[in-house]
Amino acid sequence: MTTCMTSHHPIAGSKFSNATLRRLAKKGIFLVASTWVTGTDGTFANGESAFLLSDGRLLSFTDVLEIAK
Repeated sequence: MTTCMTSHHPIAGSKFSNATLRRLAKKGIFLVASTWVTGTDGTFANGESAFLLSDGRLLSFTDVLEIAK
């Protein structure tokens, strides 16, 4: 059984403006979850937030903004 998402996860969605969330939704992309990933040096101290999208991609904040354009 396949389900269709119709809204963004409230915690992950709180990091982005309503305009950004609307642009993503128009493209059929929704924020499913957020997590913390390690930095390029392999430590969590230098890590950043990452967002899981409904299409299975795990992207950084700036990457999500880029696809929302």
